[in-house]
Amino acid sequence: MFDSALLDVAIGLIFLYLTLSLITTAGVELIQNLVNKRAKDLEKGLKELLQDDTLVDDFYDHPLVRALYLGKRTPSTEAAAGKKADKTCQLPSYIPSRTFVLALLDVIQPAGQDGDTVKKSGAAEATPPPAKHQEVAARATATANAGMEFALTNSQAVSTLRKTVMEMKRGDLKQALLTLIDAADEDAERLRKNLEEWYDHAMTGVASWFKRWSQYVSLAIGLIVVVAINVDTIAVVTDLNQNEIVREALVEAADGIVQTSGGQTPPTTTQAVDALEAASKKAALPIGWSTLEAKAIGNVDCMLCGDSAAATPAAGSSVATSAPLCAWIGVILLAIPGWLISTLAISLGAPFWFDLLNKFIVVRGAIKPLPDDETTPPVPSGRTTPL
Repeated sequence: MFDSALLDVAIGLIFLYLTLSLITTAGVELIQNLVNKRAKDLEKGLKELLQDDTLVDDFYDHPLVRALYLGKRTPSTEAAAGKKADKTCQLPSYIPSRTFVLALLDVIQPAGQDGDTVKKSGAAEATPPPAKHQEVAARATATANAGMEFALTNSQAVSTLRKTVMEMKRGDLKQALLTLIDAADEDAERLRKNLEEWYDHAMTGVASWFKRWSQYVSLAIGLIVVVAINVDTIAVVTDLNQNEIVREALVEAADGIVQTSGGQTPPTTTQAVDALEAASKKAALPIGWSTLEAKAIGNVDCMLCGDSAAATPAAGSSVATSAPLCAWIGVILLAIPGWLISTLAISLGAPFWFDLLNKFIVVRGAIKPLPDDETTPPVPSGRTTPL
């Protein structure tokens, strides 16, 4: 028969991992917001895509793009000269592909039509004031789109754009644009899609930069959280296996979290932490440095020096209240493997552990044993003995 105690151990451990994962995710987001990592990656990605800092500056100064961020961006030339960036400037962390295409084409070939010549759209010269940000965005979008919609719907404009690109001296960008224009076969709609796909593919690489960075940061924060709270997976599993009260407290907390969220989305960090604190009030959970201290005090035989590591009792008492340094080192060394396991586990992320917790809760509900007075199924009416 399936061991329900083993299932409860797994549920308790998964709930701990879920809570720690949520705390770690919150830490990653906090650091990301402080350093504006997504926006910096986007800017770096655009520089690699366009291969020209001046063009990138013009792109960010375009009204369609300026409407997406606050403050004034420091041009690359000024930044290279040592000018400090405006701290109030918050560059966008995401630019829609259509906005990218409209702004880029307007920078390369200014919008509007005057016979066979092209003149610059008034929106390209617009300087958004610090206030009424949304009004600026709407006005810039409407003005720039008036010219660019023509460029994207008039097939003759594709040929004009190709001539303009042919005059460029921008190396990789010129080759890429010519390839995309030629692949469109003078079809303006196809050209727009080609440019959007080109941008989207580049942004996939940018997203991978952030994902890789967040994984490293998550591991670092996870390790800090695990050590700070002393979540030793090996010790936790051992204690859960031996202590029914602790198992029940964690299982109850885990079940409450699943019921609260409806089993659809992971709980908030606050909800998970509150549930863990409620469980800690019902039972002494095998986490925290107090448990490590108790092990150090109980470590009578020092594993390092081989001598008796008698803990120091309080004055007038025979009960030890502190442990020698060698005993502390010993229990910490023993905890390191469990800390590493915990760190790697929570790096899998809260969605993974929440989904797994849902499945285990469902399984537990399906195999939950009946009470003692209900172990014999009722006899159907009309029968005197069970089948």
